[in-house]
Amino acid sequence: MKNIKVWAIELFPGASTFCEKDLGILMELLEADLEESDVGDEIKITVREMTQEEYDSLPEWDGP
Repeated sequence: MKNIKVWAIELFPGASTFCEKDLGILMELLEADLEESDVGDEIKITVREMTQEEYDSLPEWDGP
């Protein structure tokens, strides 16, 4: 089974992690969040690999 690459974003320390394989959707989320962010806010983005089945079974993200 082939792994896919996903971007995992944490909008601030301790926030729920949002995983997205579509970079365009991730960029839209970041753009909206950055408009509300202050200088010094920490946003963490990591690249992960998982199977499509693992990705499909992730719970729907409900925000921070």
